[in-house]
Amino acid sequence: MKNNKNQSSLKRENKSRNVASAEASAQGESTPGTKCTIDESAKKPISIDSKYQEQIIEYKFVAELMEYLLFKNKKLEILRVHTDSFGYDLILKVDDTIRYVQLKSRLKAGKAQYWDVHKPLLKNELGRVVIIYFDIENNKLSLVYNYLELGKYKSTMRNEPKYKKDPSKYCRVCAKDLSKNRSIADVSKWLLNV
Repeated sequence: MKNNKNQSSLKRENKSRNVASAEASAQGESTPGTKCTIDESAKKPISIDSKYQEQIIEYKFVAELMEYLLFKNKKLEILRVHTDSFGYDLILKVDDTIRYVQLKSRLKAGKAQYWDVHKPLLKNELGRVVIIYFDIENNKLSLVYNYLELGKYKSTMRNEPKYKKDPSKYCRVCAKDLSKNRSIADVSKWLLNV
């Protein structure tokens, strides 16, 4: 009987915390242990947890690519890598074309001008680097695509990594070397020849 009372009490306490957290979020406040900012146009919290943010951007990229390919009568096969050991996030396949894709992102108005990538990815003729600039306006996430042209791979491999990483394994991609402001159609053609 005593155990049931304790469990009931814990459930009520957790429910109270969840309600308080939801109310604070709705009012634009942060509860302990959470980080959020407010999109003033939507008045809703936006997570700034970087892993969560990366996943949302990755899924939106994949969704936009799949939608584009749908109208080209093509199917996209996707394998998702759950570790960063290999230097790529996704393996994409359309027909007989396979690509190992490293995705990097930043806020469109962000300051990042460099991204570290694995050298073996650039040495692999199937490796590709896509840098996505994202923006949130009017309660909508929009993506702008940029990519490192194949002709820039050799010179990029000579760039020392931005962070204190092993220069024999990593190199730095510079924003100035990117093919910028590309549509999903441009990315599809460059990435998958479709």
